Amino acid sequence: MFNVSDYLKKFSKIAEDSALMKEVVSKVLFEVCGTPGVAFEVKKGVLYIQGGSTLKAMMFMHKARIIERIKADMPKAKIFDIR
Repeated sequence: MFNVSDYLKKFSKIAEDSALMKEVVSKVLFEVCGTPGVAFEVKKGVLYIQGGSTLKAMMFMHKARIIERIKADMPKAKIFDIR
């Protein structure tokens, strides 16, 4: 017999991973750039910063450090670019 609860558990794992990744990225952005509450999205390995041009410029200046810190804090995160 097909157990629906077992099937739905895999989706809760995905949601937990996504929440953890957002927390790690927020922490790294604050530690590296000193900007709290940055709005962002992660799609297909790309971190999209949502904000003004000065905020985006600051993120691009520290792009390598941000990606390095995210990979160090959460190796499962597959972020390879910032836009």
